[in-house]
Amino acid sequence: MISIRWRDIPVGGWSESLLFYVSVLLLVGAVMIITKVYDISPILKNSYSAFYPDLLMIMLDWGRKPVLTFATHSIAGFYFFIFFLLNYKTYQIKRERKFLLVAYLFLISSLF
Repeated sequence: MISIRWRDIPVGGWSESLLFYVSVLLLVGAVMIITKVYDISPILKNSYSAFYPDLLMIMLDWGRKPVLTFATHSIAGFYFFIFFLLNYKTYQIKRERKFLLVAYLFLISSLF
């Protein structure tokens, strides 16, 4: 990640929209897991697992960790950071506040 030249990566209209909508979708799923407003745990438990079968169940039921489809907190934390970084860099280039808001929301959800 450090050796990437961010200025050389083209950011177009469709890639910005895709990044934004995927980020919002992930954040909505994270909020749904944390708050248990609508329980999406059965959907995730039936569709995803990693390493051993009970890991995702433990993450979702006991800790309310927003692991989503990543199944474990360490992998989810890594991807939440990647999405934070992508949104923050897009904000630096485009100066659209929606990317900054989404980036900060990824940082907040990483605390859980």
